[in-house]
Parts: sequence; C-alpha cells; structure tokens
Amino acid sequence: MGLCSVTGLVISTGHFRHGILLTPLAARLAAELATGATDPAVSHDHDHDFLTSIDPARHSPAHPEM
Repeated sequence: MGLCSVTGLVISTGHFRHGILLTPLAARLAAELATGATDPAVSHDHDHDFLTSIDPARHSPAHPEM
C-alpha cells in the first residue's frame, strides 16, 4: 500500500485471499494516506501490534521484536 506518482492516488494491492479480512484496515490506512488526516476516535496502538504480528520479517533473525 502506498502513494504513487498520480497525486491523491493510493494503491492497495497484494492482499491475495486475505483481502476481505484486511479491507477495514486497508481502507482506513488508504484514507489516511490520501488525506493526510487521522481519525482521532481510532487508536492506532492495536494496528501496530497487528501489523507487527503479520510482518513477514518477523521470521528474520534481525527482526527487532524477537
């Protein structure tokens, strides 16, 4: 997920068959990337824990969480 060379366009791909499960999180992150604003009613503390838990690098010996 990220911005591209087209102003305001956010690309969110690569979810494979987990897309339906990641849609709420991906949509919120895409909106935040596109607008630059965050929703004050939403805590991102849980997002960090969730994203760390699914980070492919977690299996690397150099991963900081290990």
